[in-house]
Amino acid sequence: MRLLDCVVAFTVGKVQAEVRQPVGGDGVAPEQALAAMTETAPHLARALATGYGWQPDDEFSNGLGALLAGWPVSSGSTAGS
Repeated sequence: MRLLDCVVAFTVGKVQAEVRQPVGGDGVAPEQALAAMTETAPHLARALATGYGWQPDDEFSNGLGALLAGWPVSSGSTAGS
């Protein structure tokens, strides 16, 4: 159940990221949103300014694979574990 909870939370979070409103709201130029982000999230702003290529399908597949591959297998696990 813990693995299922993590997979559901990961999936819901990725879907929300894809369908959310643009940073700053509708009609805000990406440059304007990036400039505002520079003070509150400088590392993220720098990453976005240097050409981060958002690929949601690849990111979901890679993240889900990492989550599943890293989940420890326990021989004594119970249904609630």
